[in-house]
Amino acid sequence: MGFDPLSFIVGFGGGVGVSYGAYRYREQIGALRDSALDTIENVRDNLSRSADSRYTSELIQYLQQQHIAKDFAPLSEVLVEPRLLVLPPPPRELEDPNAAPENYDYVVPRIYDQPQLLSAYYVENLPLSDITAGDNHVAILGVAGAGKSTALVTLGLMALGVIKYSTLQELTNQAIDEAYAELPENERQKRLNEMNAIQKRVIEQLRGVQDITDLQGDVAYNIPPDITNFFPIYVHAADVDLSINVFGLRVDPAEPLIRAFQRYASLITAQSAPPLMYQQLSRGQCLILIDGLEDLPQNEQKRLYGWLESLIEYYGHNRIVITGPATGFDSLVALGFVPTFVKPFSMNDAIALVEKWADAWPAAQQRLAKRRIKEDELQTISQGERQRLLADTLHRRPFHLVLKTLAHLQGEVALPNERGWYERFLRNYLPENEHVGPILREVATLMLDRDIILKDGQILEISTQRLTPNPDEPPLEDVDKFTKTLLNSGLFVKRGDNYYDFLHPLFRSYFGAEAIIHDMNSSRITELGGKPNWHHALRLAADGVDITGAVGQKLNGPTDVLLSNLFQIADWIPNAPVEAIWRTEIMKRFGAALLAPSQYDTIRERALAALIASRDPNLENVFRQAVRSGNPAIRKYGCLGLGAIQAEAAINDLRPMLVDDNRDVQVAAAMALGAISTESAIDVMIQGLLEGSEGLRQVIALALANVQGLGHNVLREASQHNDMMVRRAAAFGLARVQANWSLIALYDMLISEKEWYVRSAAERLFAIARSPEREGPRHFPRPEELPWFQVWVSNIGHEKMPEGEEAVELLLQVLRDPRPLARIMAIKTIGRLGLVKGIRPLYVMLMDKEARVRTTAYDALGSLQIRLNEPLPAVI
Repeated sequence: MGFDPLSFIVGFGGGVGVSYGAYRYREQIGALRDSALDTIENVRDNLSRSADSRYTSELIQYLQQQHIAKDFAPLSEVLVEPRLLVLPPPPRELEDPNAAPENYDYVVPRIYDQPQLLSAYYVENLPLSDITAGDNHVAILGVAGAGKSTALVTLGLMALGVIKYSTLQELTNQAIDEAYAELPENERQKRLNEMNAIQKRVIEQLRGVQDITDLQGDVAYNIPPDITNFFPIYVHAADVDLSINVFGLRVDPAEPLIRAFQRYASLITAQSAPPLMYQQLSRGQCLILIDGLEDLPQNEQKRLYGWLESLIEYYGHNRIVITGPATGFDSLVALGFVPTFVKPFSMNDAIALVEKWADAWPAAQQRLAKRRIKEDELQTISQGERQRLLADTLHRRPFHLVLKTLAHLQGEVALPNERGWYERFLRNYLPENEHVGPILREVATLMLDRDIILKDGQILEISTQRLTPNPDEPPLEDVDKFTKTLLNSGLFVKRGDNYYDFLHPLFRSYFGAEAIIHDMNSSRITELGGKPNWHHALRLAADGVDITGAVGQKLNGPTDVLLSNLFQIADWIPNAPVEAIWRTEIMKRFGAALLAPSQYDTIRERALAALIASRDPNLENVFRQAVRSGNPAIRKYGCLGLGAIQAEAAINDLRPMLVDDNRDVQVAAAMALGAISTESAIDVMIQGLLEGSEGLRQVIALALANVQGLGHNVLREASQHNDMMVRRAAAFGLARVQANWSLIALYDMLISEKEWYVRSAAERLFAIARSPEREGPRHFPRPEELPWFQVWVSNIGHEKMPEGEEAVELLLQVLRDPRPLARIMAIKTIGRLGLVKGIRPLYVMLMDKEARVRTTAYDALGSLQIRLNEPLPAVI
């Protein structure tokens, strides 16, 4: 039966179930749907305005509540701009290992599943608005509590016009307007024409072509569409019902999507919005936002992948953004999603978050009280209190920063640690009843053990058993009323058909931790060490119970190429007592992995990340020992470690590293001093800026850009320094700051600088900032699209470039090329494209006679393990 949209609109008042009867039996999804929609355009126009308005209003209200502190403040009031990281692409051209790098952040290890280093240092990143500049389908990945769901919701609010972040282009245009404010119109136009000519020249150089103009002679920019041009649809993966008994065997893949939306929409909007949603989907104007994939049980995730494949097949011309885990994302890539990672919070981000919550706190008190409080009775947060709120925020994930901040703002924190933050926050939702704790612990245990979420009936059954200790006697209280109160307390969220989950997966882990502490014996705790679902719960439980058995169970598991079972224990150390018998031994193993003279860099990087994640008070000693090593790689990681923990006492250890014989060590030392960012550290950086090599000066200027206040003041002065090399370095720092004042200073250099070497750098940096072009997240090229591989294929006599699997097979043959650089290029391509066929050959390359080849092969194996989330055997 064909879909009759006109009948649907006329009869939509009959209810959601009736209205969907017309959808369910459609067999022609493409041309028939478009034709039918065209025939009812006039009817749609009559209803569109009111339906669109209701849809927009309700979606805004819903998205504003999609964060853990929804009862305290709307998301937009306390939001710190999320940004994205992208994976390094496969190499396009043969790389010169001695060439100066374009970006110096290459020294920072990209460990997305243990991201503390990425929070300590600046690495190239993208604003969320660049999502529309890239490919249609993007995955936002990250560890639990990193803020990927917040990033997804932010995209929705941006599309709805609620949130607007200024682009770099807008900031540069504002700087120009301010610089031209006092000029006569003719002079203003002359300067603007000069600026446009400079920009055109720079873009030509960047593209490597000359004919890039449109018919009017202006630069033909590839300008991404504004995000507000898209129609956002937000759903949680757990609300996407794929049951055959609901839809049958044949179903338009948009139908489960719209049904998921209807779960949170009002009845009127649920009835009136589907025609509008279908029209936007048909036109390719939607921004489909799918949250919570990793919250699903594994078997449900597999079913969702099948639906996603169909959704992309029929509606892939729309933008689709989905959240997912930091490991095991290969299935999403196989479906066509470009992997990105939510950028970890820097210290500047943490400061901004605390400031926002401090500003929002008076209004939050009004919301929590649910009554009018007099202004003079509201608690305001002083500057001193704000500074105290910043204590112990280094490398904290956004989730934990919010818990910590709100716990201290509300006061009466029972424990001075993460468990205490959880307990204080959840106290806002838990009914005052002695039976609540044991019941929630049992609910969480069942969820974690079975990798499921529970139906209301299952939670009712648990409540019944707990409240009826003696079957021959009546319950201790009304079970139905108790369960209903618990489910409606705000602690749970309803998913799908009467399923319930905790408000956030980490709350599930918290109550799992309480179960470990209060309900489990040592043998049961030992068993949990080998269960991934219990990993976060063991972290929280470590301060309340001995988890030595779990640590032993973890270490006794099979060893993989990333030593995951060892390094994952780092997550359990911060809450464990200093005197825990296992803690010292684990820290020794971490240190040995970092300092071993014969070690793969991949393992050293993992050891560095684990050490920082441990938050151990003695880390400074380990990193000082590292910077004294005769191995430059170990010195580099030692510098990065000292900066990551902000070891002010180690500034004198870093000073000589600025003149180290190894460039990477110099870069790491400069970045570390910027991360420490005290006056003493800045003094050393100033010395390097005045006396260092050109590359070192540039790195220092870039590091100063991340130091608000003092660092920015240094850049201002450096841009006016009498040494042109200092001025040139300052230009790079000013460009990175991306603030109105810094762009004005950069523009002044562009206009007034007399030295060509400085002026050309300022011109290039300013033109790039002002260009409306953005790359956005994009798929990596296939092997046959890589220039270096095309040349290699041509050189061995192939007249035609193979494609697909044939190209992959030929790529594997490059591993036998006698030139080490060619082998390295092939290995990097295999690892970064996630070519599973390359796993066995990569193990063979670990026996290559060239150390660089072996190191690259090991790194590629590590990348494949992270992508597949399948342990690859360690090399013994």
